[in-house]
Amino acid sequence: MAFTVQEAGEPTNILRLIENQQISFSVSGTPQQSDQLPFGGYDVWCDETDIYIKVATTADDVTTSTGYKVNRGNVVPVLINANYRLGVVTSGASGTVRLHRTAS
Repeated sequence: MAFTVQEAGEPTNILRLIENQQISFSVSGTPQQSDQLPFGGYDVWCDETDIYIKVATTADDVTTSTGYKVNRGNVVPVLINANYRLGVVTSGASGTVRLHRTAS
């Protein structure tokens, strides 16, 4: 799943990968957060386990009760403001969170 960005005169079925970016980091039952991210649409997922995510200027306080649940293997599109971070935690299992910036 990816964001589709339409500008005047462009077909809606074309994905514009301008300044795209790929990020991955390990996650477990201890909250982790990304570095500050540039504004854009990101696909977020984890193949190994369910994750709970939060987007904020400081996001390392995400919990399984306050985060948005992303089921294992599912891709969720997330809009992230400039200089915000993605916070991630699991219910105990470990995995690798992956982000692909797909739109700016």
